[in-house]
Amino acid sequence: KQVAKQLELGVIQPSKSEWAAAPHFVKKKTGEWRCVIDYRRLNAAMTADSYPLPRIWDHLRRVAGQRYYCTLDMNSGFWNVPIEEGSKATGNRIVT
Repeated sequence: KQVAKQLELGVIQPSKSEWAAAPHFVKKKTGEWRCVIDYRRLNAAMTADSYPLPRIWDHLRRVAGQRYYCTLDMNSGFWNVPIEEGSKATGNRIVT
């Protein structure tokens, strides 16, 4: 059902890449199912980032004591991140 909707909306497209990854479904707290993709094989073949990630404590100190905080739920926001044409073959998943 989810795959059919994503195909219809043009979010995903058919591919024959050797990098296709297996999907799994995980039950959310609400009882609904979330599709997750196992990219461990792809991650093992990729080059690691060459820059350090920011330290969480630096960010926490910056926001400590602020009057307002904001939380955003970017539901399915990752579908809006464009993928370069040359990288599309590595982001595939297997569906049947």
